[in-house]
Parts: sequence; structure tokens; C-alpha cells
Amino acid sequence: MKRAHNVDIEMDVKVDMNEKDGNGRDGEEEQQHLDCQHVSMESQELHAVPFEAISLHARTENDKAVDILSINLKRNRLSVVVTELYSFISLHTLDLSRNKIHTISPGISQLVHLERLILLSNKLKISTIPLDELEAMSQLVHIDFRCTFM
Repeated sequence: MKRAHNVDIEMDVKVDMNEKDGNGRDGEEEQQHLDCQHVSMESQELHAVPFEAISLHARTENDKAVDILSINLKRNRLSVVVTELYSFISLHTLDLSRNKIHTISPGISQLVHLERLILLSNKLKISTIPLDELEAMSQLVHIDFRCTFM
């Protein structure tokens, strides 16, 4: 797959707990909002993606829904990237590294905001990757397949 450019950016976000943000939230509310946007279930020995737990995580104490921007499921025992993951359409980063993934289910192009797909150290075969869908994802600027192919 050819890309015109490849961009990797890392940023630290700090929130002043005493200031209001542009949405009228104070620092504590904003931090909770940010925390709900990023789900990490690293090293939990998961064999399946716990969609209910991810969905519950995307709620604030006030029971407001929050768009999930990143999901970290690295170092588990997942074998398939299942279509239910594609329901998190606001996702920017999906880290599935160091699992046992051998298949990416069709439909990944539904993640129209996905910028980073990390599949480092899995058990994929090139024939199981929907390359046409990945090429169609205009926001996708980083794909990590290192140490992945069998």
C-alpha cells in the first residue's frame, strides 16, 4: 500500500484543574471527559473484545456518552479484529499489538476517523487483510504491521 506521507506525532495533554474549558467544564470534569475517551485493557489475557465494558467506559459520572478516541487492547489473546469494534466510529487510534490476530474482518473502513492502526506482533497473513479498505481510509496515516506476518 502506498501513502503520500506518513505522520507520527506524540503529544502530552495537560489540564489545569482550576480553569473552565471552552465548553464550560471545570478542570476535573474535563479530565474525566478525557479519561473516558481513552480505553486501555492492556495485558488482561482477553480472548474476546469486551464491548459492553468499553461502552460503559464511555460514560461520565453524569451518564453522558463520550466518543471513544483510542482503544488499547495490546498484549492480550485476541485472534480476530471483529466487526463490533467498527461501531466506535470516532476512534482515532486502535492498538491491537502483541495479540494472536490472524484475521481482520471486513468493514474496517467504517472507522472513518482512524489515524493509527497498530497490529505489531500478530499472526496475520497478507491475504486476510482488507487492503482495499485500508487504502480507502483517508485519515489513516500510520499502520504498524511489524513482526506480524506468518
